[in-house]
Amino acid sequence: MTKDMRRRGLLTFLLNQDADDFTPLVAYSNSTSPEETTALKVTEDAYHNPRFYTIRCTRKRLLLFSIFFLSLLVFSSVLTAAIFNQTLLNTCTTTGCITASEALRRNSESSAAALHRMGISDIADDRPSPCDDFYEYACAGWQENTVQRTASGKEWNSIHETAFRSFDRIEHIFTQIIGDQAINAQLTNSQRDAVTTYKKCMNDNVEDAAQVYAEMYQEMEGWITTATNEKSLEDVLVGSYRMNAISVFALSAIVNPRENTHAVITLEESVPILGSALYYAAPTDFDVDLLLAGKSGNPYLAILLTTGYELAGILGIEATKEFRVGLGHAIFFDAKLARISPLLHGDSPEQMETTLGDLKRMSRGSFKFYDFLRTFMGGPSPLNTKIIVAPGRAYLYRLLELLNEYNSPEGEAIIKDYIKFKQFIMLYIHSGPLTTHKSPEGLEILDLLYNGKTDRNTFCIKRVGMSNQLGFVSLLEKFFGQRLQENMKYAKEIGEAMRKEYIDTLKTSVVVDERDRRAMIEKAEMVRIRLGVPEASRNETALKRESDMMMNDSLPWTIFFPNVMGNIHFNKMSRVHEPLNPEEWPADTNTFNVNVHYNFESNSILFPILMMLDQFIDSTLPSFYSYGGIGVFVGHEMSHGFDFKGRRHGPTGLDQNLTVGQTSRNYEERQKCFQAQYKSLGEMRTEDAVLSENIADNIAIDLAYKAWKKNNDLGKSLLPGSGLKPEKAFFVAYAQNWCALSKATSGTHSVEKLRVLGPLQNSRSFSEVFKCPTGSFMNPSKKCSLW
Repeated sequence: MTKDMRRRGLLTFLLNQDADDFTPLVAYSNSTSPEETTALKVTEDAYHNPRFYTIRCTRKRLLLFSIFFLSLLVFSSVLTAAIFNQTLLNTCTTTGCITASEALRRNSESSAAALHRMGISDIADDRPSPCDDFYEYACAGWQENTVQRTASGKEWNSIHETAFRSFDRIEHIFTQIIGDQAINAQLTNSQRDAVTTYKKCMNDNVEDAAQVYAEMYQEMEGWITTATNEKSLEDVLVGSYRMNAISVFALSAIVNPRENTHAVITLEESVPILGSALYYAAPTDFDVDLLLAGKSGNPYLAILLTTGYELAGILGIEATKEFRVGLGHAIFFDAKLARISPLLHGDSPEQMETTLGDLKRMSRGSFKFYDFLRTFMGGPSPLNTKIIVAPGRAYLYRLLELLNEYNSPEGEAIIKDYIKFKQFIMLYIHSGPLTTHKSPEGLEILDLLYNGKTDRNTFCIKRVGMSNQLGFVSLLEKFFGQRLQENMKYAKEIGEAMRKEYIDTLKTSVVVDERDRRAMIEKAEMVRIRLGVPEASRNETALKRESDMMMNDSLPWTIFFPNVMGNIHFNKMSRVHEPLNPEEWPADTNTFNVNVHYNFESNSILFPILMMLDQFIDSTLPSFYSYGGIGVFVGHEMSHGFDFKGRRHGPTGLDQNLTVGQTSRNYEERQKCFQAQYKSLGEMRTEDAVLSENIADNIAIDLAYKAWKKNNDLGKSLLPGSGLKPEKAFFVAYAQNWCALSKATSGTHSVEKLRVLGPLQNSRSFSEVFKCPTGSFMNPSKKCSLW
């Protein structure tokens, strides 16, 4: 066989390895020699040998396996690359997305959950499933990592945490200004006033405060056993107002709901010494001897008793039996005053309009309202002067009855002692600790009730916000600059998107009677959303008026601040008959509150400036973040314009029955579902105000999600690290607005956990996004809805 033939024979052999019989094609020719023929036959015999056949099969299988493995490897690599590229393309990697994702994950992941995500062995994600308890799922990390900076046992939540972060940034601004004369020289007078107030507060000391107490003691003509009682009860009460210690009742100037072009004198209940009427709800035996023996029936009154003894020590008054009895009577007057509160009687919130002449007639001489108002307003007031009793008729009658009970020289002396008692306490609250105890007993407990456990910087920033509101806002607007402006612009856009969503809902709601629909839509169209910066803070006349309220800055802080606040109050009251300035925020609203506020008389939503700086609005982050924050707040506050109280105010805020058709009855029928739901969640209070807040939460989350879906700037992109889709991220961001440590209710709001669970249980969008099975805790089969 030639070399060529052998080569072709081998090639033929290799090419036929896939043949079923595996028989080699051996080429015989006439030229094949006997030796070659013998060799070929030997090869053929060997080929058909069983051992050789096994080897041939094994090699073939190995070859096929290798080819299959290599093909699979190539396919897997291509698929992995495709998936990786697709995931990368569908993951938002902007700075805003990274920042938002990290914030959501930091607040939701506990340490165990974080370790579980990192693949640490033997560590389980300790969070419940989002369908079992979404609040704990979203807030576990926040609860574990937050640093509480207010009173232990008092409320601490995401809103407060956000405010305190803002306080830290504001402290940095003040430090810069105080330490740099060049910066200070660039400030306006009103901005400089704000800095002066802050400096005076930070430089406060015990010695100055003690001196003020001694001077006030002399000016008040003594207290209890040392009192001369030469001043009339009405003059003593006016004097306490001038020191910002409101007692017996409060006078303010609010928009007249029947005219809303002028303010009107408004009589309101005063805040009792312990801060809330609820502390006085326990049955009390009004016997002084039992009180002094600690057996009055109400343990909270012991705090006031201890406080009185501490004040006596500061003032140098001997705590004789006569003093203790006098103190006991003053404490009982505070308790009786608290116990006439509408909060404890369940009064209808219907305001009462009366006149000064009617008050004079109804009081029957027990309290000289005419003389009091003459001194208070700095001149005589006609008997036909309108007065609005904000808590309503029932409260006024209880107040007059209580004053009549003390209509004697001895009774008037007790009320005077009470007024002075509260005035001394408020001096302490406004200044800071004068005494130190091994454990809080009296004054320090009251300080915690009013101020919380905060550092001096936060305390002073809040005081600047109260006394120099316009100048302080002007200062912050200067230093926060573009970031603040961008956030306010973005918040306005979100507000308008929410307004449109609300109006669209009112247009189609089966709850709204056709006779009411037009008026309700008009009211929604006229809601004014005011963001952080009162227009008056840019008005030179308003800024100068505020500066005129400042006292001589050589006065000690303890007397300086109460006097400034008293001046501000009396200035507002002196302008009660002037036309309203639309650039001024309502008198009952401070732009440094930590909560959003809806004002019924002006049909406006007021956002504090602190909410324009952090967490709830951020123009640099994906839209779900701010719609789940500011968007929800707008929807919540707009809902108050149509609740049990809002329905009594028309589009401009005037008194008006907004719903003359079946709307109110339909609303009340629907709210029964919410009442039953929240009771099952643990909310036992059934007042209209509490129910109204819960319904507003439910309306808000539904509308905010719809508005956001129309303004989603991420499409279907995932958030980096967390792997959350935007729809899931929206609900996590919403829930994290209500993360809290406290389990106590705050005013008319339910606990924060219920503000997450209740609305999301009713949200069909939430259940669809998280695929919660019907009948699970977060997706009950029965859902409540309003509009």
